[in-house]
Amino acid sequence: MMKHEYDVIIAEHYAAYRPPLHQLILNRCFKEYGESKFNLGLDVGCGTGQSAIALTDFCEKVIAIDPSPEMLVMSKSHRLITYNTFDGKNLGFAENLFDIVTFAGSLYYAKSQKLFNETLRVTKDKGLILIYDFEIVMDEFSEFMEILKKDSIQEYDHWMDFSGLDTYGISKLFTQMELIKIKVETEDLAHVLLAEHGVYKALLSKNTGHEPFDMMYEMLNDLNYGELSVNIFYTLYLCEK
Repeated sequence: MMKHEYDVIIAEHYAAYRPPLHQLILNRCFKEYGESKFNLGLDVGCGTGQSAIALTDFCEKVIAIDPSPEMLVMSKSHRLITYNTFDGKNLGFAENLFDIVTFAGSLYYAKSQKLFNETLRVTKDKGLILIYDFEIVMDEFSEFMEILKKDSIQEYDHWMDFSGLDTYGISKLFTQMELIKIKVETEDLAHVLLAEHGVYKALLSKNTGHEPFDMMYEMLNDLNYGELSVNIFYTLYLCEK
């Protein structure tokens, strides 16, 4: 199966259900800013749009960009959101345009000095840059799912920020990691796990003749999981040009 086909399948599972964590994290980060909304927000690496939609609660308008056409075609339309593609490096917007820029689980794929420079360029003085992500705690599933071995899952750093770059023009306001638990239905949990790195391919390689989603659903349903443990990570920066 071609990488493009995998991307489409992963995008479908990603769009089918994501844990309601974007709103929770944004509330934690912006609670000190009261009820007033930011004018214009930029969501970099928006995927299928969940992070952009969450951002509309805090912005009058949001521009959401992603390098993956497969993700964008699954994006959820919203009257306050404009979706666009980008190349992962060049943002292509005017200087000092955005009040807030967010990276929701996307910086790992695009982190570079070039992208940092671009982000700083398009963010207003005293504007905010938020990097956040979440990690499903897979340990509780690994005992019965042999596919969740380290050698079958792509390495991924959820605890990603601008560290290691020349971060002139910004200051770190805070950084935080928390472990939380959320209620989840079996069908939704199956979509979540199949959107994790390498899981779909690993299940497909079993060659059982069953669809990976059906296999995942049956395994989870037998064990009657009703909640999901998740680590959430977030770092907020202030632009000081």
